Amino acid sequence: MTVSLAKERSAAGGLASSGRLGEGRTILKIKGRQVPVSNLDKIFYPQANFTKAQVIDYYIKISPALLPHLKDRPLTLKRYPNGVAGGFFYEKRCPSHRPSWLQTAPVWSDRLETKIDYCLANDLPSIVWAANLGDLELHTFLARAKNVDQPTMVVFDLDPGPPANILQCVQVGLWLKEKLDELKLESFAKTSGSKGLQVYIPLNTSVTYAATKPFARGLAERLEREHPEMVLSKMGAKMTGTRRQFAYTHCAQRIIRRYRHRSSGMKSGRR
Repeated sequence: MTVSLAKERSAAGGLASSGRLGEGRTILKIKGRQVPVSNLDKIFYPQANFTKAQVIDYYIKISPALLPHLKDRPLTLKRYPNGVAGGFFYEKRCPSHRPSWLQTAPVWSDRLETKIDYCLANDLPSIVWAANLGDLELHTFLARAKNVDQPTMVVFDLDPGPPANILQCVQVGLWLKEKLDELKLESFAKTSGSKGLQVYIPLNTSVTYAATKPFARGLAERLEREHPEMVLSKMGAKMTGTRRQFAYTHCAQRIIRRYRHRSSGMKSGRR
């Protein structure tokens, strides 16, 4: 079956709910590309009875807002082939069975001592293709493919651990903003889509991770010294004694993007 989506956004409702796309393989024609999809009736979010077709439908509708945040940034796939209840695995190397039109970016891996071809989600067909693989969360580099060592932003990930909640997380974010204001650095906060916050600092100069990582680490450690009852600067560290409410903070090199789906924590693997 071939379904033409000449106007992807208006046709998306038919994709998700018309019943025309049942079990088995289907070819979607999107912006002149043929995108293979399969098992559209598979339940990806059991609690909401939300199907793969509805996931694809969502990404078609949100693509005008989403694509600018993905363009030219190497993408690590976080795949849930059987939905959020079936476990996931990370896939850095773009699958060899990808369509010939899907763009990739070679990035050197020190661990493997070779280049890895990462997927690029630069257009709607690429997003739909990735969604069909169960890539529910879109994790991209903070840098663009042509300069992978030059991030375009610094991101602090504020992740509250029990018994802390979003309110304590907001307080840590306000302390962080005070420090950034003192340095005359503009910052923007957003929810992570899970239980925490992310604070973004846009970078308008050509700096590398060699500069941004120690800056972010130093600022996180300063917050920990000034507010030891609330802040840990190292992910995975444990609170002891009477210190009860806290949030982690660290600088990321890759980040989950805006407008994407989230999922609960499940058993993971890597490729």
